[in-house]
Amino acid sequence: MFHEPGPEAMTRTPFTAPLIAILADADREGTLQVGDIEEAATVLVNQVGWTDLHLRSGHRWPPERAARVVIDTALHGVLAR
Repeated sequence: MFHEPGPEAMTRTPFTAPLIAILADADREGTLQVGDIEEAATVLVNQVGWTDLHLRSGHRWPPERAARVVIDTALHGVLAR
């Protein structure tokens, strides 16, 4: 349902299209440096969506905590001090 058919599949466009549009605009404007936009959108959909779902259902975290941590980590990563 979520993936294109075949090996090394990408996430289907209906799920990634909003992110592709945002990333393409930001790359064009120079506000974000994006390599392969479709690949980045696929990673973000899976990183944020599945991680949030797992933390809420598997770890029983409240939605607010899961969202805060997932979004912060996705946007800022783990940085050296």
